Amino acid sequence: MGNTLFVIMVLIIAVVGVLGFFKVINPKKAFLLSLLFPGLGQMYNGRTILGTLFVSFPCILVLLAYIYIFQWAGCLDHEITSNLILFLVLNWVGSTTEAYETAKKHSI
Repeated sequence: MGNTLFVIMVLIIAVVGVLGFFKVINPKKAFLLSLLFPGLGQMYNGRTILGTLFVSFPCILVLLAYIYIFQWAGCLDHEITSNLILFLVLNWVGSTTEAYETAKKHSI
């Protein structure tokens, strides 16, 4: 189940990235895609490397936090959890802002 979801997510990201090369860039669409999932707006804008970074860093961070919290510490660490949530929110806000501003700059 987890692998299937990952494959579907990668295919969606790939399709959005390819469509970004062939369409007129719409700032609202880039914003909404990035709001849906951080990194999709960058891929829609044709910035696939940056979009991949916006997608992969939070995934890696969540995986490392999960390993630390449940494997090494054996309990839920509130400081790590709050820092993780803060990083994910900042990544989300940064991704949507960057996607919108880049699309706005290229649509003029």
